[in-house]
Amino acid sequence: MNIKNLDLNLLKIFEAIFREKNLTNAALEMSLSQPAISHSLSRLRVFFDDPLFVREANMMVPTTRAESIYQDVKQSLKIIQKVLENKGQDIPANSSRTFVIGIINYCSMAILPSLLSELSKKAPEIKIRAKHLTLKQKNQCLEEGSIDLVIAGSMNQKTSLKQQKLFSDEEVCIAGELAIITGDFIDLANIGLYPLIRYQVSQLEKVNIFQKLDAKKISLRTSITTDQELIIPQLVSSTNHLGIVGKKIALKYKENYKLKILPIRGIDTQFSVKQFWHMRQDKDPVHSWFRKLVKAVGQQVDQEE
Repeated sequence: MNIKNLDLNLLKIFEAIFREKNLTNAALEMSLSQPAISHSLSRLRVFFDDPLFVREANMMVPTTRAESIYQDVKQSLKIIQKVLENKGQDIPANSSRTFVIGIINYCSMAILPSLLSELSKKAPEIKIRAKHLTLKQKNQCLEEGSIDLVIAGSMNQKTSLKQQKLFSDEEVCIAGELAIITGDFIDLANIGLYPLIRYQVSQLEKVNIFQKLDAKKISLRTSITTDQELIIPQLVSSTNHLGIVGKKIALKYKENYKLKILPIRGIDTQFSVKQFWHMRQDKDPVHSWFRKLVKAVGQQVDQEE
């Protein structure tokens, strides 16, 4: 059997006969004459090399072969109908797609709450799977197609990747009630005086602020290094250690953990968060819609203070 030899309209007639068990009723449903239905059934019998339906009294009873293919035919027709209704494109509001996003804790806290809220209103069946990946893994996964999007501060520049800025922020120090701080800011002259929690995603991937401090050969008292950003405010609130986090998140932590926020002077602490995707998905209609939604949420985050 070769699908090139089959008129797909015959499958609709097959389904109608199977459901109605009667050629006259099937003809009425399909708005065809009974001879046209009979002729179509003859063609189906030739194609499948099977009677498909046998007459018993006033009913057309399906054969074993017809029973075995009915569910597949029915499902195939549903898929074809969906494609035709969408003109070959998925509709975001009806999509049940799962977007896999490479994202760290900071970006998750900044973006995901508002993004989930917007999705629940505009595309409630779309799902998100957030994955914490190293920089190397993010690049590799985008290239191989196992993730759809990366939300991060930086990525390796590759011609196959596209990017868009979402929002800006600055790194600040946070201190708890047990920390004895002189003054209202931290600078390069005194940052080495305080015990500091070093946040580092992987052994080879330093957070931007620590890259800059290390480049300036600033001696830091870092008795603990962690890749778990979410534990930093808790550690800070219960010890005399300082932490460094994005200001937007520090403001969210502030009340719950009774933290003091200290600007860092003498070094550039500004950074941007962007979304990155592979160019193969650039024109995908649902992917494009999703990126626009992420961008809109990023603009909201940019205005928060």
